[in-house]
Amino acid sequence: MPLDQETMLKQTSTPVSSHEHWKYSGLTGALQYGLLTAALAAVASVAGALAVWYLTKNFELSRLVALRLLGMGTTVGSSIVLASWLLGWRQNRLLYLKPLPSDYIALLGLLIGYSLTLGLLFQNAPSSPGPFPDGMTLEIEGPTVDGGSFAMSDVQGKVLLIDFWATWCGPCVAELPNIRRAYDNYHEQGLDVVGISLDDDKGSLAKFLEKHDEPWPQIFSEEPGKTGFNNPLAKSYGINSIPSIHLVDQQGKILASGIRGDGIDRAIAKALDLPGPTRTWSDLVSQIPKSLAMSMFMAIMNGPWWLSMALCSTSTCILVVFFKLLNVKRTASLHSE
Repeated sequence: MPLDQETMLKQTSTPVSSHEHWKYSGLTGALQYGLLTAALAAVASVAGALAVWYLTKNFELSRLVALRLLGMGTTVGSSIVLASWLLGWRQNRLLYLKPLPSDYIALLGLLIGYSLTLGLLFQNAPSSPGPFPDGMTLEIEGPTVDGGSFAMSDVQGKVLLIDFWATWCGPCVAELPNIRRAYDNYHEQGLDVVGISLDDDKGSLAKFLEKHDEPWPQIFSEEPGKTGFNNPLAKSYGINSIPSIHLVDQQGKILASGIRGDGIDRAIAKALDLPGPTRTWSDLVSQIPKSLAMSMFMAIMNGPWWLSMALCSTSTCILVVFFKLLNVKRTASLHSE
């Protein structure tokens, strides 16, 4: 929905008549509006945490999701308060089906602020592209969900893609088509894949695999106390977030760590000394919404809440100043005519 500039100009410049009464206005009204937004976000955070608990039975993960979403709600609320107050927000109702101009400004400020947060996280991250340094040797073996077992010797002489994942993890499931595409393209050239499921319930994993028939083995530990992130392989290699996808050579040495999306194909093609995938402009454009959503998710789940709040609030204030200057320029132009 495009930002209605006429409404924006009206909101930022129309004087309030002395005979006109607004139920919600000024700093008090903006605070009430922001608190309502934060309260709705708090309800959503509780619902999200309960959904994660229902799917994973993992208290720590549910607690982390709740705290992160609460932090996001606080950040959203502060940006709403600033945008509404600085733009002279005044209404007779707190809730509207149609977003107000100040909401658009706050949303844009949030996008910029969280993007800056993610940029700072990457800038201060270790130089390694993933949790494992290049050349590190992995030993992957364990029982599979179908009652068999997997060992590195089963795929000796092949490049192996290792996928730590879970059926309840949305980003993990979103990577499965990328992994399947790579498997179909490079299996005959020397690629094999193994999944390491961090699900807590074997039945949930088996039911998922019935609907999504993946041709590679799935390691799963069903011993009490060794499911989920307590999987022995996850504990051994310090896997504390998923998806976590890695490529090893014929000797089990890391070639690429923490790869995602098209990066999977590029890493495999390089390892097998094959031409890499080509991407068109339409491919790049189609990836923008997904990349933006993933960037927001990573910033919310990994960035310090106080840093996100500071950057989002600052971005919102700068945007308000920009639009106020735009309003002044337009007003001056109209007067000169």
